Amino acid sequence: MPLDLSQKLIDPNDPANAPIFSQLQANILKGHGRNHSIHLFFAFTHDQPSGIGLALKGLPLSSAADQAQHHQQREKEPGYDGGTICTLALSKEGMERLGATLPGDRSFAAGMPSRQGCLGDPPVKDWDAGFQQAIHAMVLLADDHADRLEQQAQAVVASLAEVAQLVTQERGVLLKNADGNVINHYDIVDGLSQPVFLTTDLERYKKRQGLEDVPREEWKYDPAVKLGEVLVADVNGPNADCYGSYGVYRKLHMDATKFWEGIEGLSKELNEYQTNPDYAKQLATGYVIGRFKDGTPIITHDQPTPGDPRVPNDFNYLPDPQGTKCPYSSHMRKVNPRSDIDPKLNPNPSLARRAISYGQPGEADKGLLFLCMQGSIEEQFEQIQIIWANNQDFINPGTGIDPVVGQRKLVAAGEGHDNRCSRDVDPPSYGETPELPYGDAPAGTYKNCYPREYGIEPLGWKRLCQNEAAFTPYDFARHVTMRGGLYLYYPSLGYLQNL
Repeated sequence: MPLDLSQKLIDPNDPANAPIFSQLQANILKGHGRNHSIHLFFAFTHDQPSGIGLALKGLPLSSAADQAQHHQQREKEPGYDGGTICTLALSKEGMERLGATLPGDRSFAAGMPSRQGCLGDPPVKDWDAGFQQAIHAMVLLADDHADRLEQQAQAVVASLAEVAQLVTQERGVLLKNADGNVINHYDIVDGLSQPVFLTTDLERYKKRQGLEDVPREEWKYDPAVKLGEVLVADVNGPNADCYGSYGVYRKLHMDATKFWEGIEGLSKELNEYQTNPDYAKQLATGYVIGRFKDGTPIITHDQPTPGDPRVPNDFNYLPDPQGTKCPYSSHMRKVNPRSDIDPKLNPNPSLARRAISYGQPGEADKGLLFLCMQGSIEEQFEQIQIIWANNQDFINPGTGIDPVVGQRKLVAAGEGHDNRCSRDVDPPSYGETPELPYGDAPAGTYKNCYPREYGIEPLGWKRLCQNEAAFTPYDFARHVTMRGGLYLYYPSLGYLQNL
């Protein structure tokens, strides 16, 4: 029986859902949770779809059912070894080489390179060499044991050697702080606010946030979202229980030196800098990210809460309508505005993020292998990147771009996003993106506004940078650079097993 994709949550332990979980790939409804990952990108070289299909059919692909069983076993036995997770994603060109029917997302069909102007990405000629080439498939392998993972990667490359060429590969590693929380290369706790799709994960969330005795309608933030935010019916599946998902893959280089130089510069503009410069730097970090380094949300606390393993996530922005605690331009508020948007009036999309860091601390080449799953690239990832993160006037006029992932296009201050990139563009011209130049705009073009003092009460009704007594404008230099990527589709195992 087909799923109602407008419903929230699905129970992995319900026998009625077994056909769905057995035919759905792993790492979609829930992250794989392994410490190491290798991403193998292939171009098909075989002429016949049947030959390619036969080779792909032999991959040791993991199902959502396998993943759920492994996770349950880990909870019973903390040292349980769940082995290697393996998934397969296809590009539009890869699906065409297999003779498959394309799913309906226009952005997937257009491809990430053709959306460069809209996304504000660097020109394709400046991407890493491997991502400039044709890529038909990505195999993701993840394991807690690096040596075994390398062996599995070699085995996959060998198994596909007669039908596909390895174009490029990326290696990811999970970074953690002393409290065991996942961090990025800025040493900031990351990946805390994920959408929840499984009933079992919602129960874990309730326990982690201390909400067991609080009625769900009284929660300040409910992470459960519609299944259609991550699943689509697989048009190539052999039965109604086959579902897939769209993937967005982006290699993001992170310059920690530039980031912390920006934080230092902002801290000097805050009132607290004169009396406590170290606290001013902590506050500046919270203003830019939306959380302190330890993950404590700045909307609920004016300083970090070290030693507290339960990082708060049950909050919204209703207590902060002026953005004097958590600025409207903070990364977290920009890409997940929570109560700032009424879902009855405007879409408030989410992304199931499955990212992992690459490179080691201290190395120059390090960053994030960003991967997210969604039911629509066009209505989820691109809305968040183009209409929210890149838009100086979201949520309010003069907010500024996202200081972490906002792309700086060379446009006049106040112009906002380019509406030729919106989903309202007629489909025939959808892939024809405007030729927008790429690079850092002149100093002062992109100014975000930050409270000079935490929770300061603005005078009058002026908001953001118009109220110079309460807010200070500050222009962050680029510290995250996109180095390549592609749009993907994760077909159902039902389809792949019938190739």
